[in-house]
Amino acid sequence: ADNQFFVTCSDDGSVKIWDCQRLEKNVTNRARASYNVQDVKFTCITICENSHAFATATNKGEIHICKVELAQQNKKRDAKGYQSKTVEKIINNDGGSITAIENLNAELQSLIIYSTSRGKIHGFDLRSKKEAWLLQNPACTGYVTCFAIDSKKNFIICGTNRGFYICWDARFNIPIKSWQHPN
Repeated sequence: ADNQFFVTCSDDGSVKIWDCQRLEKNVTNRARASYNVQDVKFTCITICENSHAFATATNKGEIHICKVELAQQNKKRDAKGYQSKTVEKIINNDGGSITAIENLNAELQSLIIYSTSRGKIHGFDLRSKKEAWLLQNPACTGYVTCFAIDSKKNFIICGTNRGFYICWDARFNIPIKSWQHPN
């Protein structure tokens, strides 16, 4: 939330951390830090609210939660850089790749919400380190390609590969309405 950095991920298995100040004042085309994971493709990424952390998701159903730390790179020139350290690795056991991911910080929970190619939306509680809830979209609607959470954190709307929109009540974990795009 302090806008010091932003993070990008790629399907070549790399994650790059970019310094916002360097892009503004001294334009550079190099990331300040990066890390690579062999034999995976990163499918999506989200910044974890109110922390210097981010979560990346892979095509193999893994979620990597990494903490970003400011590091002193060169003591002579006082140049600063970033380091990332994986603090948590979550394995999705439903067998699908992860298609979308978001972080939801509520009063009682800090959740990583992610959807899979099996049509499920999972809520993983970072504090208790277990799944808080699971939403299952009907198979006929297709798999979830994206979703959004409203500002009051009461509703989740998801879009599927078959053109369906499904609105879920996140308080009661029930679908409220679904409809298909006319095209």
